[in-house]
Amino acid sequence: VNIYCALQENRIINLIPSLDYRHVGLVQPTPGQGGFGAVFEVLDLRTKQTRAMKIELQAPDPDEVGLALEVGVLRRMQRSRHFPKFVHTGVHKKLTYLVMQICGDNLWYLVRKCRRKRFTLSTVAQLSLQTLQAIRELHHAELLHRDIKPENFLMGRGPADKRLVYLLDFGLVRRYKFKGKIRPARPVAAFRGTLVYASPRVLSNQDAGRCDDLMSWLYVMIELLKSTLPWSDVDMNRKKLYEFKVSSVKDLLADAPNEFTQIHAEINRMGYADSPPYGKIRRLIKQMMLNGKVNEGDPFDFEPGGSEYEAVFAKIEERRTIVKRKRVQEAERRQSKNDDITMKSFRFQ
Repeated sequence: VNIYCALQENRIINLIPSLDYRHVGLVQPTPGQGGFGAVFEVLDLRTKQTRAMKIELQAPDPDEVGLALEVGVLRRMQRSRHFPKFVHTGVHKKLTYLVMQICGDNLWYLVRKCRRKRFTLSTVAQLSLQTLQAIRELHHAELLHRDIKPENFLMGRGPADKRLVYLLDFGLVRRYKFKGKIRPARPVAAFRGTLVYASPRVLSNQDAGRCDDLMSWLYVMIELLKSTLPWSDVDMNRKKLYEFKVSSVKDLLADAPNEFTQIHAEINRMGYADSPPYGKIRRLIKQMMLNGKVNEGDPFDFEPGGSEYEAVFAKIEERRTIVKRKRVQEAERRQSKNDDITMKSFRFQ
């Protein structure tokens, strides 16, 4: 599969110019990235803006919808500020592609670059508000994400949205309503998601509801704060992992703000069809911020003024600036060479 995908990536890179885009590079890879899709950073030759282009490296199975599902979800969420802007989609030489707004680094990458592999309470609390709102907006559109994890939350990339969190990767999204009514829960549901962040309900093959997205969200926030979860390094099957998660709630919430304990209780008492108490959870986060003397707008750990910026992220930005400058210079050389060839051809016509 890896050899196949590598060959396909080279094929795609050669095809990108025919779509009126120029290949710049691969978007920051994330752990667990799917083997049949890749995200490229491309330059729109018409608008001169940088975009993200997601391309299926292999056609989905007959019973799967593949990239078409992600396109549909993204289009549906265009009124939400926590979802990237849709630009274009199409099929070229049997490859389905999606062009959208490009985002910055994902939360997993950012937290793993920190010296202690965790964020401060200030950063986690502020991220909690935004990520909760993103999930709430997806649920308002009658959709479940079913794969909430830090890799799927990305920061903005431009000056106007650098503090804004985006929710991505909709390959496992499912509608939980049909004609305005909650769909009946399936007696047994095949597992979908990521084991580390899956709720106990999902691990036990119960149908996923909004409560399960929120339990995964809570696991993510606690991991960002504590650097690990009680089961992060445990190798066990789903049944054993279910039992471990149910029995280790005390360890999960140890050394975390009391508000997280209250949020866990709120989510844990919910059933498949229950509407989440988003407002109450938000108020608890606000109380956590008040107790921790956190203000909205305080610097994130990874931005100027943050606790990790000078030691870690300033150096990363410097290296990226150098790499970007080299890429631009190389692109300009290629363009100049192409212009020379065009002019010579014109003279001989």
